[in-house]
Amino acid sequence: GLDKGRIAPALTLILRVLRELLTGGVTEEEVAHGKEFLRGKLTLGLEDSEEIADFFAKQELLAKRVQSPTERLAAIKKVTAKDVMRVARSIFQPSKTNLALIGPFKDEKPFLAILRRW
Repeated sequence: GLDKGRIAPALTLILRVLRELLTGGVTEEEVAHGKEFLRGKLTLGLEDSEEIADFFAKQELLAKRVQSPTERLAAIKKVTAKDVMRVARSIFQPSKTNLALIGPFKDEKPFLAILRRW
């Protein structure tokens, strides 16, 4: 959430970062940081019995395939920068762009114009 006067600059920045990602890629260092973040989040999250139940239940309900924490960590460890870019190119496409804004706006045209530059 942010002040409605800052939405246009925020959208512009988000789209710039996405373009930079798609043209410049990610570094192995960035991928390593992401992996470490996920590893830490998973490890700390599983210290609570409710979180353990949530971990397994979401997998069963959403994927119909359950991985142990060890299997999940191994899968995260295998991810490469090439994998990240393959998924990024699949997801971050202008034709797949959606925008939802909540607030009192008199005109959506300025926001749509920003998206068209994407």
